[in-house]
Amino acid sequence: MAADTTEPALKEQVIHSAMKTAYSTSELIACTRVVGPTIDHPPCREHLTEAAHNVARAVEDLLHDAGSACKRTESGTGEQQYGDLHAAARQVSQALDELIDHVKISPGQQGYFRRTQQDYTYEQVLQSSNKVITHQGPDANLMRDSEAAIRHSRLLVDEFENEAQRSQPDQRDRLLNAARTVAQATSNMIDATKDCQSRPQSTEAQMAVKRAAEQLVQVGND
Repeated sequence: MAADTTEPALKEQVIHSAMKTAYSTSELIACTRVVGPTIDHPPCREHLTEAAHNVARAVEDLLHDAGSACKRTESGTGEQQYGDLHAAARQVSQALDELIDHVKISPGQQGYFRRTQQDYTYEQVLQSSNKVITHQGPDANLMRDSEAAIRHSRLLVDEFENEAQRSQPDQRDRLLNAARTVAQATSNMIDATKDCQSRPQSTEAQMAVKRAAEQLVQVGND
């Protein structure tokens, strides 16, 4: 995608984000090797979990930069390339979930707090949605935060569905229902964002984006 984009600045951003993702992945591998033998200790679990979150952040940054670059490609296949990249991001998200699933809480340390990849993605949905809801600055920032909320909520839907595949029937149904609810709220957010992009000076369109973000926060809390 970096080679295909027509704008040098976007090309550099994608390359930088890809290198950052590779570096974070290398750090996670190194961390796993170091703390693996002592994973029963809370600080080691915390260190490994944070390394996994760093990979997730890097992947999200890469998706953001690639989302801009895919709109300006020489071949005209940017959307397809972005779809492939998003599919790969889903696989990374699933792999991170599976890794963190192995970071178990030992019986004597039930009070230890372990964040999952799903927790992290949910926090990102809330943060980006709240930025939309409280937005008072330039229109470009509203669109940026809205697109971030959409991107994170899509990943959250994928994580719900991935976890459902590994769960018992009762838990599976609950997760799939949550995935459908968040997916519908995300669809509403996408529609409102597209409308606002087509008429950025419209107060009505901006308020519709904020209402969609409020709905996204509400279904996330439910």
